[in-house]
Amino acid sequence: MLELKSVSDVSANPYSSWASRSHLGYIHNTDLYKITALQNSSKASAEAAAKEFKLEGVATYDNPSAIAKDPNVDIVAVSVNVPEHYKLIVPALEAGKDVFSEWPLARNLSEAEELVKLAKAKGVKTMVGLQARQNPAIIKAKEIIESGKLGRILGTTMYGHVSLPTHTISKVIIAVADLYFPGHDLWSGHSRELSLRPARGSWRQFGNHTLRSRG
Repeated sequence: MLELKSVSDVSANPYSSWASRSHLGYIHNTDLYKITALQNSSKASAEAAAKEFKLEGVATYDNPSAIAKDPNVDIVAVSVNVPEHYKLIVPALEAGKDVFSEWPLARNLSEAEELVKLAKAKGVKTMVGLQARQNPAIIKAKEIIESGKLGRILGTTMYGHVSLPTHTISKVIIAVADLYFPGHDLWSGHSRELSLRPARGSWRQFGNHTLRSRG
């Protein structure tokens, strides 16, 4: 029998967070996890989220150190903008909590390596949000390729694009992209990762073009 795990969700904003759109639905309907704490940028925001999503009895926090010390929390789920990941994950790892982090883990390689090193030193379990790897279509494609039915795969090519009206793109996303990922197309990240999953290959060449209007 699986043990019930207590989860704290960092940034379950009732109006705009990824956690409120993707995580809460599952956690509400599973017997494996229970939300016991919320952390937002302010305690008032965390309390508003708890009320909005009918999370009775959850503790609310406005800083990562406090939620990491909560004895009723087993897992800390971090669902905020990438530049904030490091300072939120470190206290959780240092407190011996298991951590789920949205992809990508950190804003650069040095931060990611430090987090991995700390997690290993503390002996905790960690996961990065690449759950789309378990998509049935991706798994099936991988099975077909590995079965040999298609012969030896020498190479694959993927083309993709995304088009969003300027007014739908959050100013926060634009600011983060400009500051931390200059020239990097954030929208293509998961597509690139998933395209390698079935073929078990590595990138030989990659190019992207991002055009956007700020008008």
